[in-house]
Amino acid sequence: MIKLKIPLFLIAASIILLSNVYAQEVRVTTDKTVYARAEKIKISISNERKDSIFSAAATASPEEAISNFEKKRTPLTWDAFPTRCRGLGCKDDVGEPQEIAAGEQVSFLWKPSIYMKKPTSVPEPGTYRLTIIFQVKKNAGSSGIIWNTAKSNEFVLQ
Repeated sequence: MIKLKIPLFLIAASIILLSNVYAQEVRVTTDKTVYARAEKIKISISNERKDSIFSAAATASPEEAISNFEKKRTPLTWDAFPTRCRGLGCKDDVGEPQEIAAGEQVSFLWKPSIYMKKPTSVPEPGTYRLTIIFQVKKNAGSSGIIWNTAKSNEFVLQ
């Protein structure tokens, strides 16, 4: 019997690459790259997959699709901030994610804000990006789902 030793970093890299395959097929863009701090941002999610994805971005509360609002700290480091209350004691009104068919795009407007206990605050100037959460079905005809994320382009709040 032959024993193969596969380094742990190769296994981790394979998992990350598989995860990134889904994200590369879902594109998140903003309509501009520079905004005033209180200006609304138009966010577009394009499904470039061959099958449908499911996201809150296609619902009446599209901002619920924003998983994180991230600020660039260094060229390789991002700080993630919540955009809504999460965890125990939070009122979760997120509806069922809706379908975004293959080749389809949905867009919505969002006013940048960071959740800070009760009120939200306007983010300080800097370079940011968004992380959008979505679902894909494990197999055609399957009821199983895989949650995944896609990152937007970078943009500046002045």
